[in-house]
Order: sequence, then structure tokens, then C-alpha cells
Amino acid sequence: MKSVNIQNKKARFEYQILDKFVAGIQLTGTEIKSIRESKAAITDSFCSFKKDELFIIGMHIEEYAFGNYANHLPKRERKLLLNRQELDKIQKKMKDVGLTIVPLRLFLSEKGWAKLEIAVLLVEAFTSKPKNLAALLPLGPFVIYEFSVPAACCIQCPQLTLISSNTIT
Repeated sequence: MKSVNIQNKKARFEYQILDKFVAGIQLTGTEIKSIRESKAAITDSFCSFKKDELFIIGMHIEEYAFGNYANHLPKRERKLLLNRQELDKIQKKMKDVGLTIVPLRLFLSEKGWAKLEIAVLLVEAFTSKPKNLAALLPLGPFVIYEFSVPAACCIQCPQLTLISSNTIT
């Protein structure tokens, strides 16, 4: 069987990975056939909760070439299959500010099942990268602060540290 390994390199670069999970995907017959031919893209997709269930939105699976009138829609929402404990853990983490769920990798298991590696991520604009913080500020005089969150603290009360200043004196 052909090996399928579709990566989301953009997510690894733009986000800070906090936690990873492997989920199954609820697919139709023509969708799994297209995935086995590596005709899928996950770069612009994300995951969202709807009624305590996790769905992937924006994942593009190309229509199967030999499909008939019953072919699938390329960009439909697909349900992710996780244990209740894993779903509860992800929902608990999503209560923090600046977190998102993004797929990292689409692959086939040894049994031929389509699996999706997802991660709870912190947007890099909320981390301590000064170049990203400077891009968020308007042009003109600015002061950039770096913030760090202690392990025993929550994200609502970060500790600020002055990185650079461009104020007019």
C-alpha cells in the first residue's frame, strides 16, 4: 500500500505547539480513495467544536477522478473521531486566550485508516517573538514588551519585560 504523509509546514512555523493528538476522520468512499492518491490539502484548515464534537473545516480533498454522481464535496466539514476524555481535554485548553486547533499531518495508519494529527497551538503573536509583536503595532513611536507566563500562572496575567523602545524624546 502506498504511504501517504501530507504535512502542514506552515502551522509548525507560525504557531507554538502545546499538545498533539491523533484523530480518525469520518470520510465517505470517494474521499478515502482521493486521500490514498495524496490528493488532499490541510494548509488552510482548522478545527472547531460544534455541540461537543470536533470538526475539521477548510480541508480540501480533491474529487475522485473515477467518481460518479455520488462524488463528495471537496471542502465540506468532516467529523474528527476522538475519545471523550481527549475531547474534554481539548475543550478545557481552548478556554485560554490565543489558542487554536490546527491539523499538522494527514497520514494512513498500518490498517489503511486515514488519521489526522492535530495540535492545540498558541499563536506566535501571543508569544515572546519581538518581530511578530512589532508587526502588530502601528507605524510611529512604539514600545515593545515581552511577556512570559509562569507555570503556576494563567495567560490573563502575563509578566511584562521591556524589549525595545522607539519613542520620540
